[in-house]
Amino acid sequence: MSAAWFECGARLASLLAARPGLAQVSVTHFAPPTDDDNELVFIRSTSGGYQAGPTASGPLIDDAVFTLEVVMMVRGWATLDECMARLGEIEAEVRDEVAANPSLADLADDAWSVTEARAGEFAFTPNHGPDGPWAHGTVGVDVEVRIYGGNP
Repeated sequence: MSAAWFECGARLASLLAARPGLAQVSVTHFAPPTDDDNELVFIRSTSGGYQAGPTASGPLIDDAVFTLEVVMMVRGWATLDECMARLGEIEAEVRDEVAANPSLADLADDAWSVTEARAGEFAFTPNHGPDGPWAHGTVGVDVEVRIYGGNP
């Protein structure tokens, strides 16, 4: 996996973690959609740092278009309408910061480049519950901010 993507993920995680109302930030690298789970590469950024590796026995891949996906937990608003209103504000802030930081929108090395940066592809879902990855005991929504890149 390109070192530039690790750097990009770290910068995005830092940027997004500073947003008010964000309880947790994780950074996930995905291979292109396939039927082969061995091609899925998972990286999670937590307070303990980065962990990386394939979900099964397959190797890390670096030769196909993939998505760098940042998933955020937003909590503390009573209704979905209030969540969506706040997320609109966060979206505008993230858009402005990404646009103002060329290293986020134009990060590249010999093999990979960020071809598009978007902060508007939000997926609104309920909190995953007490057994889910966001087991905070509060109501929240997941937000996806994706940067698309690939082998030019």
